[in-house]
Amino acid sequence: MAQIINLDVVYRILRRAAKAKEILAYFELSDEYQAATQVYIHYRGWGPSLGDVSRRCTNAGFPPVSTIVVVNKTGLPGYNYWGHVAGAPRTYNRKAWERIRDSVWRTSWPVKLP
Repeated sequence: MAQIINLDVVYRILRRAAKAKEILAYFELSDEYQAATQVYIHYRGWGPSLGDVSRRCTNAGFPPVSTIVVVNKTGLPGYNYWGHVAGAPRTYNRKAWERIRDSVWRTSWPVKLP
């Protein structure tokens, strides 16, 4: 049975990291989510939820906040980010990702998920 992920909690974690100009590895997101909810989500299970959070952000005129969640080995977002998240490059492109990441870091994020 699939876990139901609380998108408000995910957004709070991403908002905190964005305000601190951090990037998070998927496993770090799992750890922070577990600390907040007592529910463990495997690091490979974040794709759909991160897409949902970023879609809500981009629909409200913000950059895709999931841009700051990366694969530990590469320092770049995983497969589901590229070409699947609104506002994200269609293929691996470090310079484009850095521009979006910087935009995420500069954004004044609302307290609640848009």
